[in-house]
Amino acid sequence: IDGDTLAVTVDCGGGVYVLQNLRLRGINALEVDTPKGKQAKYFVERNLQDTRTVVIRTFSTDVHGRYVADLLYARGIEDPLIIQKEGKYLNQELLDAGHAYLL
Repeated sequence: IDGDTLAVTVDCGGGVYVLQNLRLRGINALEVDTPKGKQAKYFVERNLQDTRTVVIRTFSTDVHGRYVADLLYARGIEDPLIIQKEGKYLNQELLDAGHAYLL
């Protein structure tokens, strides 16, 4: 959706899948209608490109009903346990690349 909000399909098990919007915890990226906001969105799209499985740690919901979450991923790896141990932390990557700031 933008640099700090993602639409994901969550596998709830038993063949149940839910489309859910996530708000990345602890960070803020500029709005997508600004140049820096577009860069943040592109950064997320590029980093998650060809990634089929991510690990989501949720903490609460925000005022818009989105889950506030940390997101871990590892290209080419679909095992959640390996992603949890060895994956990249998207929230921190956005900060480190200068595409977001701490809330």
